[in-house]
Amino acid sequence: QEYSEDMSQAFIDRFFLTYNGLAAWRLEQAKQAIIHSSQGRTWENLPERKLFNYPAQAGESEALTESLLSLFPELPDHWKLVNIVHDCIILEVPVAEAAEAAALLRKHMLAGLQKLIGEIPARVDFKTGEIWGSLVDSELVNGELIVKGEG
Repeated sequence: QEYSEDMSQAFIDRFFLTYNGLAAWRLEQAKQAIIHSSQGRTWENLPERKLFNYPAQAGESEALTESLLSLFPELPDHWKLVNIVHDCIILEVPVAEAAEAAALLRKHMLAGLQKLIGEIPARVDFKTGEIWGSLVDSELVNGELIVKGEG
């Protein structure tokens, strides 16, 4: 379906009415000559799109770094950190320890975010599987990892 410029603007307007705190933040950001991330990275004279994107993306990067710093000392030696992609931490663990790994990831990912931003609603999503091509959405419920379905 194609959207007209008016339809698109109406969607944007409804979005910022719903999330008025974000709208206020954007207005404040637009007034700043220098913008900052949560940990003090700075940028000057950014175009509008980057003015709003840079501090948010940098903040997520900083939160992930905090998460990793607290996670590393608790990782069992036989678990493998496979990769870190954007806001994802990818571990290889024995199947029997997947729920334990999910709980540890949730704990540290939320702690890293909350350390920088404070208490906010957030969730950690999980995917599990034997190989990359077969990962499926999973959920940690009462300490048990439940496979929800196709990823």
